[in-house]
Amino acid sequence: STLLSWNNLHASSIILSYINPTLANQTIQITSSTRTAGTVTVAMGATHSLILDTGGTQDTIRINRAATNDNAMTKYQTANTDKWIVGLRNTGDDNFRFYSYGTSSDVLTINQADGNATFSGTVDGQGFRTTSGSTNYSLLTRNSSNTAVYIQQAGSGNILDVRYGSQAAGQGTSAFVVNSSGTATFTGQVNAEEALFN
Repeated sequence: STLLSWNNLHASSIILSYINPTLANQTIQITSSTRTAGTVTVAMGATHSLILDTGGTQDTIRINRAATNDNAMTKYQTANTDKWIVGLRNTGDDNFRFYSYGTSSDVLTINQADGNATFSGTVDGQGFRTTSGSTNYSLLTRNSSNTAVYIQQAGSGNILDVRYGSQAAGQGTSAFVVNSSGTATFTGQVNAEEALFN
C-alpha cells in the first residue's frame, strides 16, 4: 500500500482519499498528532470510508465544546439533505439529544444529571417492563378529555391479572382478574362505599 505520514500537521484543509480508487489497498494514513483548522473530507473507498482501529481504553473520538450554548454533535444527511442531529446541542444544558429535521424538534432527550429519557412521540415495543428490584413507582397519567389508559386483549387470554408477592411475571398470588369475556374475579374481599349491580 501507499503510506503517507504527517507529524503535528497544521493545515486549513485535509482531504483523505484513495490515491487510486481501482486499487483497494491504496490508503493515506496519519500516524501521529494531527490538527486542522478547516474541514477534513474522507472520500468513499472501495469497502470503507473511515476506519478507526483502537487497542486501549483511551477516548476513540472526543468532541469537546467550549460551553453549553455550543454544539458537540454529529449530523446525518440523505442526498445532502439534513435528517438528524445527534449529541450535545446548543440548548444551554448537557443533555444528549436526537433532533429530527422531520419534526423540527428533539424526539429523544436523555437527561445528563439523572439519566431520565423523554420521547416526544409514541414508543412502540413488544413489551414494557421495569427493572427487577425497582423501588420507584410507575405512573400512567394524561390530562385530556380522552381515555387515559387502554388495556386490550385480542386473543383468548386474560385482559388483566393483578398480582402480589412476587416481581416475576405470572408469579405470586392473583388478587384480581378480568378474563377475555369481561368477567372480573376478585380472590379476596371487596370493600366499597357504594355498589351498583345490573
